[in-house]
Amino acid sequence: MNAEILKNQWVIIGAIGALALIVLLVVLFVLFRSPRAGKAAVINLTGEGTPETWSQDIYAALTERIRKLSRKRRSILFASAEPEHLPAAIPAAVAGILAKAGKKCLLVDLDLVNDSAAKTFHIGAGQAELPGKVVSTRIENLSVWPAHNFIRLNQMNVREIVEKAQDKFDIILLNAPALLNSPDSRHILSAATCAFICTKGQAKSTALVELINESDCKLIGDIRIP
Repeated sequence: MNAEILKNQWVIIGAIGALALIVLLVVLFVLFRSPRAGKAAVINLTGEGTPETWSQDIYAALTERIRKLSRKRRSILFASAEPEHLPAAIPAAVAGILAKAGKKCLLVDLDLVNDSAAKTFHIGAGQAELPGKVVSTRIENLSVWPAHNFIRLNQMNVREIVEKAQDKFDIILLNAPALLNSPDSRHILSAATCAFICTKGQAKSTALVELINESDCKLIGDIRIP
């Protein structure tokens, strides 16, 4: 009888030990699982279309990715290694979709060469004469900080602009073509909490990823341009 009781006790102890080991393994997996579980989504843009004619499904995928972010991650960077790898239509279209969905959106343009946001949203000469001002567009809820503001103010105060905009806008998008070779790349990254990169070729993609990983900015999407 005693032998049977002792045997049952050892069975119970063994079962408890096995359960404890399973729990420990689960906890260790959660704590130390590979960061690949949260890796950036890869969006391949193929075919002969242009950013203006790409399927709404593509932009829906980008905006849905942004909508799922927490409120702490409201400044999203669109970056590329070369200017031609980041068509101005991409951040502009995403900003427009978010604004039409009721999100107060600010697009900060860092394209100092082309002043692309001013051209895209037809910011006229009269508006452009007001340096250092956020300009409202014809799209409700969407405003732009034109790139020429940085030139006229003679300073790349990106982080300051983003911090001041946090209380006024739901989402802040930053358009940064040629980020890889920009002397202000680290400052720009310090103003963003998340980033999409637009790339052509693995080498440029890897270099951008490495640059972003050196910052506190989280890579959430890799847009492959055909």
